[in-house]
Amino acid sequence: MVENKVLFYATLFLAGFSFVLVIFLIRSFWRLSSHYQRLAAVKEGSLKDILDKLLAKITADEKEISLIKKQLADIQEKQQRRFSRVGMMKFNPFSETGGQQSFALALMNNLGKGLVLTSFHSRTGTRIYAKIIQEKMSKKGQALSKEEKLAVKNALKEKEE
Repeated sequence: MVENKVLFYATLFLAGFSFVLVIFLIRSFWRLSSHYQRLAAVKEGSLKDILDKLLAKITADEKEISLIKKQLADIQEKQQRRFSRVGMMKFNPFSETGGQQSFALALMNNLGKGLVLTSFHSRTGTRIYAKIIQEKMSKKGQALSKEEKLAVKNALKEKEE
């Protein structure tokens, strides 16, 4: 009696395993068949010709991708040198004028280089000065005013956010 039960369960297990295996094989065959049908539907020659054309297209695509990567690297390198950071500080340098019509405008790139344009407005006229910024500091002999320093700081702060 015990032998019959063991034999029954072993047979049941093998039948279940066989069923799962058959389902897996049918599914794999169906996938392979559908891939072959798509390849065979192309009427442009033999399977070898089709595969050769696909390989040639892959090679051409790889060359194009390589060229695009190179162009993107060039653009990214050039972008580092473009003015992309702006900071502005309005102020009133003279007591006889009001409205904060004077300003310091910092135009910086991602490398910490750029320029500061400073405009002083008074009743008699407006004067505009430019100072070159190298490595987040002004060039030698060009001290920055506190407004110009704040404009540079604002431009660089924008970079960090």
